[in-house]
Amino acid sequence: MIAKKSNKQLRIAPEEADKYAGLGFDICEERDGRMKVVRHGVGKTVPYAQHEALKAELAALKEAAEKTKTGEKPLEKMTANELKAYAEERGVDLQGLTRKEEMLERIAAAAEG
Repeated sequence: MIAKKSNKQLRIAPEEADKYAGLGFDICEERDGRMKVVRHGVGKTVPYAQHEALKAELAALKEAAEKTKTGEKPLEKMTANELKAYAEERGVDLQGLTRKEEMLERIAAAAEG
């Protein structure tokens, strides 16, 4: 096993992994000629902006997964007629709109507002 932190790489015995992980070292193993992190050291941080971006991405993925479970098609994949039916079910007025992009914008605005 290898304990890795910044520019330090130390070859360690498996029983030393807890000690070095507690000191902030990532514990790695060599697999197929590449280093693979098997355990991250304590004290790692992620910039807040990156955290927020990942939270938003996770929420979008969960929403897409839920729609897949319920059999609901993503709005972007719906035809204009399907969008009209979707909007009518939710009380969104699409009268006068002919382009799909306009319909998607109106539905999104209604969902936000």
